[in-house]
Amino acid sequence: MWVKCISIALDEREIAYVKKNEHYLKCLREIDCIAGPIFDNKGQLIGVIDISCMNGLTDECVFTVFLMAKHTEYNFTSLKKETIKEKLEEVELKILKLTAEGKTEEEIARIIMRSISNVKYHKNKIFEILNVKNVKDCIYKAAKMDLI
Repeated sequence: MWVKCISIALDEREIAYVKKNEHYLKCLREIDCIAGPIFDNKGQLIGVIDISCMNGLTDECVFTVFLMAKHTEYNFTSLKKETIKEKLEEVELKILKLTAEGKTEEEIARIIMRSISNVKYHKNKIFEILNVKNVKDCIYKAAKMDLI
């Protein structure tokens, strides 16, 4: 409904404010709007916070939109971490930790009493879950997400 404010917020990638009489549609010209985009930690859009009011918006509204956006971004990142952690089996978390310690696949296999091919299978699964292509990126992302 309040497309102008939301589109400005998305285009500028920051909080946008549209005053009365600046709306495209005549029926909305009695409404002040403020919108703030919500991005994940990679900068991809995950939502928009919008507050609209017929009685004018205060500085508190700007602050509220900002806080709501940051709170949502934080919770989204935490939820994503938990979702990823739930996808990893206990053996995969152990393999991830041992890999981060610099252990070879042979050493890991011996420590967790599994075959080397089983360790490779689980490492590939870890890469897929974390959406990475190599060990360096895997360890970096796992550390950033407090998995290791």
